[in-house]
Amino acid sequence: MSRPSARRDERIVKTLTFQLLVAVNRIIKPFAERYGRRFDLGLPEWRCMMALAAWPDSSGEDVARRMGMEKMTVSRALRRLQKFGRAHAQADPRNRKRNQWRLTEEGWEIVDIVLPDALARDSQAFRAVSAEQRAMITGVLASLARLDDLEGEPAGSSEAGPPTSKRPRHA
Repeated sequence: MSRPSARRDERIVKTLTFQLLVAVNRIIKPFAERYGRRFDLGLPEWRCMMALAAWPDSSGEDVARRMGMEKMTVSRALRRLQKFGRAHAQADPRNRKRNQWRLTEEGWEIVDIVLPDALARDSQAFRAVSAEQRAMITGVLASLARLDDLEGEPAGSSEAGPPTSKRPRHA
């Protein structure tokens, strides 16, 4: 039987990626409390609604690319929005295999309620940040947004697959 280990490794929590994740989670935390339950709306659906508000007639693939989300997560979120009458899909006239998505009036009603709070939360979260720091953060985030794919082989990995335990397995 495996016993708990007293090992500790804090390398991941010191990375910028982890720190960005924590910061975003703290900024968006009130969303679930204020609006998630009220509108039966999860973060993936809200993210898709923000994308459709900014870029109507986007395909699911467009939303996934622009928002940095998994295609399957976007697909489920869009279908859920459609089920609840918040988004509508129609065939793309240039490619009948693709759907173009738009918010419905009901979807826009939710955006009109949630967006002012989201914008205020953004201002509140960054009020202690100077204009110079904000410009720097914006530049860094723009650079990160241009990265198409970070799913390549991690440094030091081999093509042989994940490392295996050197301890013998017991049958």
